[in-house]
Amino acid sequence: MRTTTTAVVGTAVVAASLVLPGCGGKSSAEGTDGGNAAAARSDAGRSTGGASNGDGAANAGARLDAGVADGAQGAAGAGAAGGSRSDAGSDTDAEGTADASTAVGGDSGRDGGSVAGGDGAADAADAPSDAAPDAQSDASLDAPPAGPLCEPWQRDFGAETQWAMNAWGLERSGTIFQGRIEEVSTVEDALSRALVTIEKMWLGWGHFEGHAVAVDLDPEWLAALGGAETVIFGVQRPYPLEAEDGVPPRFDFVEAAIPASEADRFPGRIGYHASDSEWVGVARMTENDGQWQRFEVVQTLSGRSLDGFETHFVPFDGVPLPAVSETEYLIAGTQTGYASVSPDFMRIDDFRVATEEARALVEAGLGSPPEPMAVDRLGEDAERYRAGWLFALSSHVVAAEVSGMASECCTNSGGTYAAYDVVERYRGGGGVTGLARFFVGAYPDLACGDGVLLGFEEMGQVTPEEITRGFACDLTGDSPVNPDVALSQAKVTLPTTAENTTHVQAALESAGPLYRLYNLDETVDPSSFPDDDDIKLWSLPLDVMDGISAAEQMIWLEVEDVIERDGWTEVRIATFLTESAVSSREPFHLKLALPCGDARLKQVGGEWFAGLVDPPRSAANEDRIIAEGELFLVPGVLVPRYFGRMGQRF
Repeated sequence: MRTTTTAVVGTAVVAASLVLPGCGGKSSAEGTDGGNAAAARSDAGRSTGGASNGDGAANAGARLDAGVADGAQGAAGAGAAGGSRSDAGSDTDAEGTADASTAVGGDSGRDGGSVAGGDGAADAADAPSDAAPDAQSDASLDAPPAGPLCEPWQRDFGAETQWAMNAWGLERSGTIFQGRIEEVSTVEDALSRALVTIEKMWLGWGHFEGHAVAVDLDPEWLAALGGAETVIFGVQRPYPLEAEDGVPPRFDFVEAAIPASEADRFPGRIGYHASDSEWVGVARMTENDGQWQRFEVVQTLSGRSLDGFETHFVPFDGVPLPAVSETEYLIAGTQTGYASVSPDFMRIDDFRVATEEARALVEAGLGSPPEPMAVDRLGEDAERYRAGWLFALSSHVVAAEVSGMASECCTNSGGTYAAYDVVERYRGGGGVTGLARFFVGAYPDLACGDGVLLGFEEMGQVTPEEITRGFACDLTGDSPVNPDVALSQAKVTLPTTAENTTHVQAALESAGPLYRLYNLDETVDPSSFPDDDDIKLWSLPLDVMDGISAAEQMIWLEVEDVIERDGWTEVRIATFLTESAVSSREPFHLKLALPCGDARLKQVGGEWFAGLVDPPRSAANEDRIIAEGELFLVPGVLVPRYFGRMGQRF
């Protein structure tokens, strides 16, 4: 491999975990400052559509935002029937309380096309035992195992993250090809540009095999390949950008980059998959004017039967277009039906000569598609993980049943009142036997007898007489309105189920989070660290994909300093508490206090995406919730910045 310009190099992959005295191991922090990493891209998912296979509708999976404010007299209500959602990052009342549940009738699906089912288990288990170091969770989202706190941290989290992010990237890729890197240069925006000869097209436009393309990727990612000359790339689009200024057709938006020698570590990921294609079949080209092509269908393998279709292969310098012939091609695509283009226009995702080898590849891909990874089942994980934390932060936690409703009538704002009978107390509660809440905007589909688990900072008593006088189970006709009772503002709500009750009880018994964020001037008391015998719901490392799915959002952070204390490590970070590494505001300078943890946090200058869990936060309350220890990072999740859009998740 010839290098014409020295690329900026560095790696954030570390081969050990941070284990300090008393934790049963020694610490290790290898790697250098990556420097000049390319600006992370927030474009999520492959784009489709358009007359020339151009970008169209984004295929990103949107997160179910876990929580809607439930403040009295004007805060947003719990999730409405049919699944009303609210952005957890939006402004809330000064106290920042939130109803982080589906509440009654809430929808746990996700925008942008839900993936049915799924329990949040990561797909990393598909890898053979020597592929990724044990990528199974030590802690689940509900029932972490008992045992020493520090023992599960003695793993190679850098390698696990690298495997998981590459596997997810392959799943998201529009083109997967194997190629030999001929030379590397550095372009003006500090990206590395590799000149690659494509040896095998696993997914994409097969007529690129044997031709040269350019691939743009972050210098740190190039360095993480360890000097491999033959690499498997997964890229966002099924086609490159056109050649220009002596640069061959160019792929950007890299989703995965893996040394070809490690292909067997990604079973089911490297290979043919047409999960995003509506139609797969065999067809012959009958017309080709250099821009537009017409095909007649020989055989349909997947999707509805077609007689023929048109498509638009863009000519690329040095890559000849297929000619009209009797050659049969295996094609995967989506029939867009854009009338302005053609009523039978097909967007081509995969195109290859129908050899015996290609048929076997396609049939194998259709017969055993890879299972979606946990991060593509977003919603319940983040919701439940955060809901448990909000219950842990609540001064009062009770189980209650809806005993009546009332309609708001007189302010033109609309809304619903709900009264509850308290049936069980898990924390606090005092002598309160009945309570009331007010929902406005998006409010739940309530019915008398519905059971809910509720967390409060403060509770107000509503007497049985007030409930009888002010509420009713039927809101039709002459139902009471605007009952004059004390309203309680819920911090969090979950439907009363056996599973949710167990989850809430574990949350109330669990020690605080290992990755709590402190102010720099805050004194850390080592006795507050989780003990080995505590339930450690927020302190044991989660599998990478489980952890990303459990996070409220992914945030950028940079390690500014590492200070060794007596038996623990202080890690100082800078972050804007957002995905972005750039902001007009000053960054937060915070610290973590770790008896043990991920060794990558000891890399001064390291930049990562980490999962954040917090109550709803606004400019009015963020100082308070940091000071009171309500923000923490999901343990086990540190995504190198060079993974860019995947690290940001959305």
